[in-house]
Amino acid sequence: MNAFFDEFAVRCAEIASRHRAPIDAPHLNAAVARELLELTRVVARGSERQFAPLAAFVAGQSIDRMMRANPALEDQDIVNFLQELKQTLPQPEAFG
Repeated sequence: MNAFFDEFAVRCAEIASRHRAPIDAPHLNAAVARELLELTRVVARGSERQFAPLAAFVAGQSIDRMMRANPALEDQDIVNFLQELKQTLPQPEAFG
């Protein structure tokens, strides 16, 4: 996606290995990243700002479990999941 996240993913894999849990460096698809950022924006503006990182973490865990349950899922399935999840949240007030 970009150099920061590519390096961050490698760092995550390296540290996970040191904690007895070797993993491949995760890949962050640009469309999924946009939806995840939008989800955290809605959480931050629609409820408590401090919940946004935790919401992203829980969404990520959910996505991981979805992919384990159905390895044939594609990036668009994940985008659709995040879009639907976002719609269930209190929406931020319109700025005007």
